Amino acid sequence: MFGWNKKKVEEPKQKVLVQKPIKLMKNNPMKRAMSSLNLGSSSPVISFGFTGGNQAGNINAIINRTLPVMVAVSRELSIKNGIVKKYVSTNSAGVTGADGLYIRPCTHSSDSEQVNQSIDKQLEDAFYAWSEDPKAFSRCGTLDISTFQRLVERTRSVDGDCFIRIHSRPGELPQIEIIDSMRISTYENQLLPSGNYISNGIEFDINTNRPVAYWITRYSPIMYNYMIEERERVPADEILHLFQQDYPTQQRGIPDVHSGTEKLKELEEFMSAAITSRKVAASAMAFITNPDSDDVQLLTDDSVSYYDQDYLNPAAIVELQAGQDIKTVNPTQTTDGIGEFINNQLMMIAMGLDITKQSLTSDTSNASFSAAKLTDKLQQSTFKSRTNALIVSVLKPLYIAWLKSAMLNSSTLSNLNFSDFNKLTHAQYVQTRQISLDPLKDLQTEVLAIDNGLKSKAMVISEMGYDPVIVMEEIKKENKENGIEPEQEPDEGDQSNADQ
Repeated sequence: MFGWNKKKVEEPKQKVLVQKPIKLMKNNPMKRAMSSLNLGSSSPVISFGFTGGNQAGNINAIINRTLPVMVAVSRELSIKNGIVKKYVSTNSAGVTGADGLYIRPCTHSSDSEQVNQSIDKQLEDAFYAWSEDPKAFSRCGTLDISTFQRLVERTRSVDGDCFIRIHSRPGELPQIEIIDSMRISTYENQLLPSGNYISNGIEFDINTNRPVAYWITRYSPIMYNYMIEERERVPADEILHLFQQDYPTQQRGIPDVHSGTEKLKELEEFMSAAITSRKVAASAMAFITNPDSDDVQLLTDDSVSYYDQDYLNPAAIVELQAGQDIKTVNPTQTTDGIGEFINNQLMMIAMGLDITKQSLTSDTSNASFSAAKLTDKLQQSTFKSRTNALIVSVLKPLYIAWLKSAMLNSSTLSNLNFSDFNKLTHAQYVQTRQISLDPLKDLQTEVLAIDNGLKSKAMVISEMGYDPVIVMEEIKKENKENGIEPEQEPDEGDQSNADQ
């Protein structure tokens, strides 16, 4: 009566096309790159802490906050980036030379020149008997004096610092150890009860700001980590610290490559984009399209209605579904101005590294002789300043420490007197002579300097890397064997006639 037993008629189900929601790309490198160009973003000066009020951009405060990150980035680039790797090797070769700086004693403890030459020979033989023996010279047993110099300069250019510890041994000559710069931790600055203070891992006298000691973090050789809570206090007399000091009261060095990291990043991004563009230009793309019509039957199950492939296999024969069409695109656009951009970037990177672009790339194309010679002179001037820092901060204190220990513990130097110690420490630090672009003109210049009394023969021979005493003796010996009489100095009468 009321229709309770009537069956309910079900309406037929309509096929509904479900459109999947479109998701935005979360990791969009182009968006990040454009955001970094926003003029309202904080500048590097502000991000380095120059708005810190009381700190006011103090160089030591900047080093304290950013040095570990700078060193990590620099080390990674020196391994993975070809430009940085080339710079590090070129810099160390230019500063120390292929064979390292030669330390030649030049004492003046006696009025007799023959006695001084005998002492110089004695000191030279004793020093190189120690420094050329890796087991006697280095604590690790793998470094001699030449490889030590090269590694010291490489470490300074990559890390910004190089710390050398001199291990004194009772009754024996000292041994040298190069310390990982990150073991001198920049954390835990504090004021000590003695009145001194620790800043960036170095203990300073609060009145003179002179280094008193270095706090070396212990290192786990198994886990490869630094145990910051465990530190060893080493007196400053046992540590040699090499770094490029660019600011007053600067306590630690900055990696050489740090000023060029942004340019290196831009060059890498541009090269990646150029390579991608060339790959796209060399590829053909295909798109499968569906017609805008209601005649195509829609699928209601979970069947795939698209091709789940990014690339079609070569010589593939694909069966399209009903109503589908395929269109092909052959890109032809390439990157323009890539050569000019790379040249400009390399020039900016070379300026940040304080090296010429020609020395950085070893590219001699389109280089004239005069320009190449001027570039070589400018580069040698830069290397000379770094060589001087290596001599003053490392080689001189190292030679003095060895001499003091050798005069106490070595029997070969027992005849030397400690009252003449300051005179005995004099030495020449001769760098390997650079390959000249025009050796004939350079030699003519040296001869003119000798003839006009501006240089002595000993000075010229010493600058060439040879021992003047040995060279002079060999010349006299050869002249005697060949029957050539030595040149005699003109007397006063001949000199006056010559002047007239």
